[in-house]
Amino acid sequence: MATICIADDDITSRHTLRAIVTGEGHEVVEASDGAEALRAVNERRVDLLLTDIFMPGIEGLEVIRILRESHPGLPVIAFTTGSTFTAYETLNWARSYGVSGALTKPFSREDILGEVRKILPRA
Repeated sequence: MATICIADDDITSRHTLRAIVTGEGHEVVEASDGAEALRAVNERRVDLLLTDIFMPGIEGLEVIRILRESHPGLPVIAFTTGSTFTAYETLNWARSYGVSGALTKPFSREDILGEVRKILPRA
């Protein structure tokens, strides 16, 4: 199965996402901010990044921008919370960076797995 990096400053969200994707047999690396996400991707083979857009320090959009240069083939699913209009604008911006998927919090287990399955083949 795949290794997925989950980057979110909200520990509850990280643990929820971990439970969802490990339930499908994937390995997870957690990152509490953008800097940790970049370290994780640079230090090991990661098959998919799930990243929050708004985090302290290096935000998700900056992580995506950096990874487009250093790891152009790495699929990314971006997510955010906020008002529908703000979330919509932010996720459209993320799409302009070439993300593979974009979700608005709160999302369901089916939402996450649907996006992950579009990117990662089932073993």
